[in-house]
Amino acid sequence: MKALAKRYAKLEVEALKNSTVKGAEEQIRKAECAKADDFAPLTLTQSKSELKLAKKVLESDADAREKAAGHANKAYKLANRAIQITEIIKEFKQSGMTDEQVVIWYQTQLASVVAPVVSDPDFGQENKLLISDLSLDIQAIVNKAREGEQSLAKISQQYATEVATNKTERQRQAEFEARFRTIQTIFTSNEAEVYRQGNNVQIRSYGFYFPSGGSEIQSDNFPLLKKIIKATEQFPNSKIQVSGHTDNRGSDELNMSLSSERADKVAKFLVEVGNLTDYRVSSIGYGKTRPLASNETVEGRTANRRVEVLIIND
Repeated sequence: MKALAKRYAKLEVEALKNSTVKGAEEQIRKAECAKADDFAPLTLTQSKSELKLAKKVLESDADAREKAAGHANKAYKLANRAIQITEIIKEFKQSGMTDEQVVIWYQTQLASVVAPVVSDPDFGQENKLLISDLSLDIQAIVNKAREGEQSLAKISQQYATEVATNKTERQRQAEFEARFRTIQTIFTSNEAEVYRQGNNVQIRSYGFYFPSGGSEIQSDNFPLLKKIIKATEQFPNSKIQVSGHTDNRGSDELNMSLSSERADKVAKFLVEVGNLTDYRVSSIGYGKTRPLASNETVEGRTANRRVEVLIIND
């Protein structure tokens, strides 16, 4: 059984060798036929060394196919390079080119390659300096191109972020507008006016009835208060500010106190009946300091006697 397993393992390695190194072996044979041994011995020797490494890797670890394939691929490329070197040398010999002509041919080829970067290479300088300068010029262009790619990638990312942000903002605004319209439909024109103030919503209520000089909420106000509670539910994460306002009848001190007490009673109703958390709700009285209309008419004074509820989303 052990002998059979050993035999199977050997056959498996041979199969792997054939599939992995076959191409490299064939290319090396072609190089030898082209007389690369005579014209490109160093390159061909390197190719054969890589081929040996590929086989050795497979013999030591049959699972290391990727590593073996890497050596085989390198062997193939070196063998192919040896063939090309051989062909170029044969071409030079057959053409009868002098050493000077060979160098001029090399310089012409080099100038053609670098033409997009350097239009007129200085072949009057030492060759190693020329190669160094050309390398620096090419590297500078490569670096500039990379910077351009990075800049473009950054701009693309910024654009994508802006598009996503704008889309999110449009969605948010559309949702806000829908909720705002819903609040508007809750109240009749006799009860309140609803305005948008940026991201906030102002409910200006004229429908509250308090006893003369008093701040106690009458039962007649309950339907309107419930509508206000319903309106605040459209923005559950908002802050609520209740403000009281009066006409100019009576003293400044009395009106300020009365407006504050009425705003406070409405705020407490929202907390106790509407189940709004108390930290969300605040109240303030402005007395007669913020009239909406002239206090010289009955209609104007009626408009000035109001309670406003500001839904704050900022």
